Amino acid sequence: QLDLWNVIEADDVRGAEDMFAQAFAGGLNDPPSRDHVRWLYEVFGTSAPEASTFALRWVETFPDSPFSHTALAWIYYQTGFDIRGERFLRETYPDAYILFHELHHKAWTHAERAYELEPNLRPASDAILRLAKSTGNQMRAADVLDKVMTQDPNMGTLFRGLDMTTQNWGSLQFLADPM
Repeated sequence: QLDLWNVIEADDVRGAEDMFAQAFAGGLNDPPSRDHVRWLYEVFGTSAPEASTFALRWVETFPDSPFSHTALAWIYYQTGFDIRGERFLRETYPDAYILFHELHHKAWTHAERAYELEPNLRPASDAILRLAKSTGNQMRAADVLDKVMTQDPNMGTLFRGLDMTTQNWGSLQFLADPM
């Protein structure tokens, strides 16, 4: 991740695109290393301004890149939670909840675009699964979960899919039955 932070600090979107493409391709050729690309995306699970600015520029420069859209989806996801906080809804400032909702819908749009561009990119489908409850898209996420687990079964995806069935945040308990 240190190399990725160096790329971000240098504002090298081409370098990021190449780094993620290489990590993704390596995972396709070496199944045990498929989660390496998940690990790289942890850098975008932050609300660090430099990561946010970088992800926006990356999408502008590479609008058809599943990697750039996934990065921005994770930025919006995390920033939404940073603003909203993790308290009960009744204890959340209304404007914070509105902004959280807006950011998660932006994140959903980018996660869907990334998944459309590359359905085998685990962090793209991970973002869809994580955003399902906050955006009301559980049924679409269940479809993505089914496709991923059929084509590339893995514990990380299953874990994120099970999160959609927990008793909070608008879960749909019946989704757990097929799992």
